Amino acid sequence: LSIDRRHIDYDCAADPELAARQDQPLENYEDDRQKTASGWDGIENYFDSESYKNYNYAERDNPCKDSYFYSHDDKVTDSRNFMTSNIGLLAKRDLQGKTHLVATDLRTAEPLADVDFRIENFQGQTLASAKSNKQGFAAVNLPETPFLLIAKKNIEGVQDTAYLKLNAATALATSHFDVGGISLKKGLKGTIYGERGVWRPGDKLHLTFVSWDKAKKLPKNHPVTMKLFDPQGREVASDVNQQPVGGFYPFTFSTEANAPTGQWLAKAYLGGAVFSKNIMLETVRPNRLKIELEFPNNAIHAYREEPRGVLFSQWLHGGSADGLKADIAVRLREKTTAFTRFADYRFDDPVRKLDSEDKKLVEGYLDENGYLKFNKAFANKQKAPGMLSAWFTSRVFEKSGAFSTSRQFVDYFPYAHYVGIKLPKGDQARNMLLTDQDHTVQIASVNAAGEPIALDQVQVTLYKIDWKWWWDKTADNLSEYADANHSKKLQQSVISTKDGRGEWSFQIKYPEWGRYLVRACDLQGQHCTGQTMYVDWPGWAGRAQQEGGDAASVLSLYTDKADYRVGETAIVQLPKATKGRALLTVETGSRILRQEWLDLNGERRQIELPITAAMSPNAYFSLSVLQGHQGKK
Repeated sequence: LSIDRRHIDYDCAADPELAARQDQPLENYEDDRQKTASGWDGIENYFDSESYKNYNYAERDNPCKDSYFYSHDDKVTDSRNFMTSNIGLLAKRDLQGKTHLVATDLRTAEPLADVDFRIENFQGQTLASAKSNKQGFAAVNLPETPFLLIAKKNIEGVQDTAYLKLNAATALATSHFDVGGISLKKGLKGTIYGERGVWRPGDKLHLTFVSWDKAKKLPKNHPVTMKLFDPQGREVASDVNQQPVGGFYPFTFSTEANAPTGQWLAKAYLGGAVFSKNIMLETVRPNRLKIELEFPNNAIHAYREEPRGVLFSQWLHGGSADGLKADIAVRLREKTTAFTRFADYRFDDPVRKLDSEDKKLVEGYLDENGYLKFNKAFANKQKAPGMLSAWFTSRVFEKSGAFSTSRQFVDYFPYAHYVGIKLPKGDQARNMLLTDQDHTVQIASVNAAGEPIALDQVQVTLYKIDWKWWWDKTADNLSEYADANHSKKLQQSVISTKDGRGEWSFQIKYPEWGRYLVRACDLQGQHCTGQTMYVDWPGWAGRAQQEGGDAASVLSLYTDKADYRVGETAIVQLPKATKGRALLTVETGSRILRQEWLDLNGERRQIELPITAAMSPNAYFSLSVLQGHQGKK
């Protein structure tokens, strides 16, 4: 594509020659490898071109002259290759090297039969060839990484050709989907286990590797090599086992008495798959003293008087530990706040985060009966997101300086009252709330025992927060919304609860959309809770789909359950589409189990898929919707 004097609005003198000037036809670069272009091809014609003959250096900055466009060729000319073809191509390659090919007619979205496929590597060597069946499907096994798929078919008397790059850089991203779960290595599954969790220097390590060859590809008595590495990464020992018992490969390694302590590593090599396990080698000294720490009611309430604690210790042989030195350290950790009467409410504040470290609580000596009694508060300066756990580390020292250790935790209630929130359910397709509708948020209020109470001042605030897709599992940083006067605050009001229940309503007006935070705070007790939600336009696509970049082409699939057993039937809810065809594939982490075409008739539909043993430990449903381009403008 280029522009010349004919296309400018600059005020130039009339030139009759321009009216007779014609555009050059597009060049056809499809030589089908009959010739290879050289950097010097056409050099003999360069100085004979019409543009060069009319070039005048003195006119290079005059836009009314051809010399201007010749001199600024890089600014007025652009080019790229494009292909014209009615063949649409899809390709999927599993971890076993099997590549599934699909050919369709771009005009109608119908499958194309008798399409000749040829797959080449980067050097242009043919790796495999195939022909599509009536469903447009073909499959080939590829020993090495492919680069290019070439498809040819005679359509209406014309030889049609299409190309598809198969290298990793052009593969479609799957990060927009929930692709978690277990991925089998080379189609294999395996694990390493030992007879204990910690070993001492000088011990023998009895390790066992267990393999599961689901595809039954390994020969009988296939060898497994296991290697042992020390904390510095040096290989210490290696052994090969060629006589498994039902898939179990036992190994025994000896360690030196002066072997370094720390985290060792065991690696098992089965074919091209590698499995590993961390091995702890420590100089373990067992406790010689029994230690018990008790609090009344097995819980601590920060808003009450200082907790009364009792530490008791005695020798394991039953002797008294009187007069021994003891100390206690405590650390507060976050814990999910839940109450039975309001099991479906959220009581934790996503805005607040607890940053705690070990804090020495008590230091003293045991009395003649082995007890150390204390009263001491240890409230954290930070506001907690909800209920916490207090983790205590108790130590009792022997006269020699050696000590025994005990760890335990109790529930810690930093607030007397707790506020819970329950958002309304969203639409059936995406569980999103819709614009231009009133939505009611349920508010709950309870005491530390979970009993409903009435609160006079509960402040509820609605914020607009940064967008994040539902499949994004990264942690939120919502600490900036702790300020009720934040600039992104949309609505705020104070309500009261009666018998532990209250309500608050809001509405998001079209064309607003996005991700929002609802936060409720007890203005007297200072506890807060909150929950994020999505609000979008009505309709299954919505604003987020239209402006989501790569995500604009993402379809939503839903199943009736998250987990299934072999023999059950999964019901898959398909998105609504006006017309076209959908390619449904059932895949595991290593291979494609099933593929079929579905005709879409404009109504949302369900399909039933039987769950088989081949789908374990997890399987994926993949849907690609194709719509014909014939008649489109």
